[in-house]
Amino acid sequence: MSAQLEVRVDEYPIHFTVSVCSSTWQEDDAGIDSILKLAGQALYMAKKSGRTTVEII
Repeated sequence: MSAQLEVRVDEYPIHFTVSVCSSTWQEDDAGIDSILKLAGQALYMAKKSGRTTVEII
């Protein structure tokens, strides 16, 4: 998930985006490294696709 936010500091707008990813544990997963790898791949796929995007691997 991605969100665009605006914060004002001394009346100056600062724009930034936030990206969040999650992953689920499957019984046949090899371990935490495989889950983190898939979550990372999905996050970068979503960032590459543009803002406010959800990717499922």
